[in-house]
Amino acid sequence: MMRISTGNSRRRSFSGPGNNAAAAAGDAARGKTVYAAACAGCHGPEGKGGPRGGAVADASYLALVSDQYLRTTVIAGRTDLGMPDWRGYAPGQPLTAQQISDVVAWLIAQRRPVPGRPVSAKEGRSHVP
Repeated sequence: MMRISTGNSRRRSFSGPGNNAAAAAGDAARGKTVYAAACAGCHGPEGKGGPRGGAVADASYLALVSDQYLRTTVIAGRTDLGMPDWRGYAPGQPLTAQQISDVVAWLIAQRRPVPGRPVSAKEGRSHVP
């Protein structure tokens, strides 16, 4: 269980699908399937933008955001932009910790080299000088 500080002496606990630190590493191939089922309806089949959501597989966007930001956004959504909080929303069920890891792996796999952006070893490439 993860403790989240609310900015005062009170603490609340949250044990949700994205807070399992031991969750297996994501698989981009499985993530593509999860993306198709849970995300493509808004963001389009290839993540280039859709009827209700912007492009999430855009090279400029992916160059600017960290892996953790992607994970946090998949888990908590962007309710200010109309993106649901996936901890408790999905037709029939919330996304599991593994599905979250998989869709994040798929998003990371969509990154392309961008001049000036160091590429992490986690992405399978060496740093850009």
